[in-house]
Amino acid sequence: MFPHLAESAKRIGAPPLERAAPFLRQRLRQHEREPREAVRLDPAFALAWSKLARAEVDWYLWGETTATHRDAAKRALDNALKLQPNSPET
Repeated sequence: MFPHLAESAKRIGAPPLERAAPFLRQRLRQHEREPREAVRLDPAFALAWSKLARAEVDWYLWGETTATHRDAAKRALDNALKLQPNSPET
């Protein structure tokens, strides 16, 4: 989502989400909410699974380095690959 900002925050030694403005957390939640709703409505929607994996990775990159986000990203990517293994989006 904003990898250059995450790298800048890492360089100054602060966990990115602790320095992020509230709007960033809101954007990350929105970035996650839409594909999560799409896969809830259609579990066979590979592109939505791929976007959900990216959203979970963004949380992880921005400092939420928990097993929850890491494992959720892995599950979402596995689902996307299972549904469309040759898709460039996955």
